[in-house]
Amino acid sequence: MMKTNTLGEVRVCSSRSNFKVYLLALIILPLFSSISYSDTLRQALENSYNNSDKLLLERMSVKQADESVAKAVAAKRFNLSASQKVSSGYNYSAACGGFCNSNSVGTSLSASMSVLDGGRADIKIIIATKELIAKRIGLIEIEQDVLLSAVKAYMDMRRSLEFVALEENSVRLLEKEVQAAQDRFEVGEITKTDISFAESRLEAAKGKLASQIGNLEIATEAYQMVIGIAPKELKDPPPTPDLPQTLNLAKLAAAKNHPAILALKQAVTIADLKLDLTKAIINLLIHCLEKLVTHLKQGSFQLTYRLEERSYCIKVGLDLLTNAAH
Repeated sequence: MMKTNTLGEVRVCSSRSNFKVYLLALIILPLFSSISYSDTLRQALENSYNNSDKLLLERMSVKQADESVAKAVAAKRFNLSASQKVSSGYNYSAACGGFCNSNSVGTSLSASMSVLDGGRADIKIIIATKELIAKRIGLIEIEQDVLLSAVKAYMDMRRSLEFVALEENSVRLLEKEVQAAQDRFEVGEITKTDISFAESRLEAAKGKLASQIGNLEIATEAYQMVIGIAPKELKDPPPTPDLPQTLNLAKLAAAKNHPAILALKQAVTIADLKLDLTKAIINLLIHCLEKLVTHLKQGSFQLTYRLEERSYCIKVGLDLLTNAAH
């Protein structure tokens, strides 16, 4: 008797312990599920921003424009290059009684720097800088488009979920009505026509439910394409921000801050600078022609021409310092 009671007490204690663990699991698991399987609008925006291929391509374009600025600045600096020349040829000479083989090896080191360019180097630097600014403004515009698409995908997903839930409630309600109509028919209160009418309403509701489920699948694919991950439980979005009080204030703010308008302003500035660059080239040519005419009048210009012997040459060159200008 004592062993039985003891075993019984052990079983009771064990069952109570299992019940406590089970109760604790029921309390904790929903908390973890709500943390791990719920999305907020902020998380959706972050995922869309981090997973967008358009933003990645635009960032690479901005980086390329940044390198163009460095190249334009380096073009004003001096360049240092080295070259080695190896030549071999046959020359007719009376000393050797015919054609003689001649070989030569030479090494040269040269440095160059633009001294007079009519201000073109400075204009090119300004153009490259303005193009970099325009690229950065374009990046901001694409960021806005990506985030707007993320908000639209998030809200469309929530709307599709609400519509599916609404149609499911309608189907459940109409199923109860059909069952009630069948019960009333059994007691003779209504006819089969009433049952058929209730069943037709039920089938129409099922058709709407199927349509909304299809829309939900489309919204799910659009969400995954824009956000980059599959949707989970979507929480309510935060309240909308404050808007301008009047339409005119909204237009003024857009004209002042919208990236598309700012990019167009930069494009106009770049076009004017390119026109100045063309004028600088023309002015430099005119200046050079004036100097040439002056030298011709003074008789200080000589043209020399020398015919070298035929030879075969191999030339190897190596740029030692170009300042990233090329």
